[in-house]
Amino acid sequence: MKTLKYLTLMVFIVSLFTSCQKTESSSLQKENLRYPIYPVSNGWKPARVKDVQAVAISVASVLMKDFPQKRFTPIILENREAGPRTLYKRGRNNEYIVWIDMKGTMWDKLSYQFSHELGHILANYANQNRRNQWFEEALMETVSLYTLEKMSIEWQYNPPYPHWKSYASSLKKYLDNMLKERHRVVNEDLSIWYKKHESSLRGDPYIRDKNEVVATAIYHLIEVGKFKISTIQYLNLGTPDKNKPFSTYLREWYENSPDENRESVLNVIELLGITI
Repeated sequence: MKTLKYLTLMVFIVSLFTSCQKTESSSLQKENLRYPIYPVSNGWKPARVKDVQAVAISVASVLMKDFPQKRFTPIILENREAGPRTLYKRGRNNEYIVWIDMKGTMWDKLSYQFSHELGHILANYANQNRRNQWFEEALMETVSLYTLEKMSIEWQYNPPYPHWKSYASSLKKYLDNMLKERHRVVNEDLSIWYKKHESSLRGDPYIRDKNEVVATAIYHLIEVGKFKISTIQYLNLGTPDKNKPFSTYLREWYENSPDENRESVLNVIELLGITI
């Protein structure tokens, strides 16, 4: 009798486990269809390709909630030392090609890098605004900070796999450590700081320490309800001009934004002390 009860219990446990696996698999398959992200199979070890894909899809699902009208174009994901970057060249079937630079299973780093690159795609990135590229880079850093914050909450309740819930705190720690970096906060009005550094910013868009000053300031605007992350989708819709004045670049961003996003643009303009 005891043996029968034990066997019945074991059958129940196995069937419950199998049911959970099927539910988990079904959920991931739906997300795969909604956000077609394809990691190239080589270059990720010891991380599993399907786990890399699950993290990337989680980034997309969290960020895309702010872009309900935006069509998601398939993305090919590669792990390369020359990353992270989003190529201007497209894949054979018009996929975006994103390079990540990651070792091991650093899901926080993958989330940080991929959200930045996905932000470029959402912001209509193009090789046409070299002198203002620094601002796009700063804004994409803001996207990464915002996404990490949202993911650290999402993963407490709905991680890619149930046993990854504990990793939510690692995402939050990764974010908090970046926000504590001393170079991100300046001891003067940002408009004064910008005037001092305008030439170097427009001359080299990849001075990370300086970009992160502006990125962090815009992130704090999000925290107090003065910037909507959805506003990035109206960037880079103006006329192509590699030497365009920054004030013109911002004015076009404002003019191409709908009414509900224009205040966000104005708050950034005010933060930097720009007249448009």
